[in-house]
Amino acid sequence: MMLFSILMMAAAITYGQRSHRLKREMDEKQSKLREKEEENENLKSMMRVISQSRGVSESTVLAIAGELTRMEFNLMHMDDVPGRKQLTRAIERIKLTLQTENYVIVPMLGQPYQVGMMANAMFVPDDTLPPGTSIISKVNVTQVNHYGKMIQAANITVSTNAQ
Repeated sequence: MMLFSILMMAAAITYGQRSHRLKREMDEKQSKLREKEEENENLKSMMRVISQSRGVSESTVLAIAGELTRMEFNLMHMDDVPGRKQLTRAIERIKLTLQTENYVIVPMLGQPYQVGMMANAMFVPDDTLPPGTSIISKVNVTQVNHYGKMIQAANITVSTNAQ
């Protein structure tokens, strides 16, 4: 009977520790999501100002493009948490709003790298990729076009398996 009581207490302690760890992990994920939602609200307010002012400065567009790229990179490395889809859709809406002013943020993250791309590229070896594959793994500075003309060249990191 004593052994059973000890085993039950040990199981309860283990369960309590696991429960506490899972709660802490969930709290961290919710905190990250709140940060992303705050970033999204900041971008939405910027976009309201832009749409009301009927015109946008190039430096503002480039700043927004940088924030959008950073958010996409962070979302790409986040687990599937509540609110993730809403943030992804909000990013797309902001991009569409910029397109109404004829600014296009060129999507590069996760795309195959092609020789001759108009971008400053840093190559890092990645043996997890299939041989001969090169993928854009990070966009440090995003490419922005205005009326089809590039106004900012991309600065990218390319993961490659050159075997």
